[in-house]
Amino acid sequence: MALSYKKFSGMLVSSKRTQLSRTIDTRKIDVSVPLTYLNQVRRLLKETWHKDRKRFTVHEAAVLCGKIGYLAAIVPAIYHLLTHMFSSIASALSKNKTYLALTSKAFQDALKEAQRQIITDQDQKQVTFAQSKVAKSQHRAPIKNNILPTLR
Repeated sequence: MALSYKKFSGMLVSSKRTQLSRTIDTRKIDVSVPLTYLNQVRRLLKETWHKDRKRFTVHEAAVLCGKIGYLAAIVPAIYHLLTHMFSSIASALSKNKTYLALTSKAFQDALKEAQRQIITDQDQKQVTFAQSKVAKSQHRAPIKNNILPTLR
């Protein structure tokens, strides 16, 4: 295995380094979240998820869940929030699927295709594509869902 001098010549040697949006300080033996990322999450909570909010879309909840999930990797106590978020998202996805199955012919066709039996490699590709289409439709549906009491 060869190392490239060009790759490493521009790197600074320091006890503090930010990698994958985590600040690692080897002197303090500390891992933290950079202030810019924390400010992004705060802004998202303040502007999108304010306390008066009553409804959400699955996509909005998934974005927040991803951000909080990232923070939970550093602050384990946050994991308790994720279970409530996951249950709210699962409930909303179920409602989205039911609504789309009743109202959208394209969704019904994609759902039927996604559940079809696979015989050849071509069938596998078509079924996988249909499954992707169904999942995207459910996640991107503009349907508003009520915020469950456990998420407040």
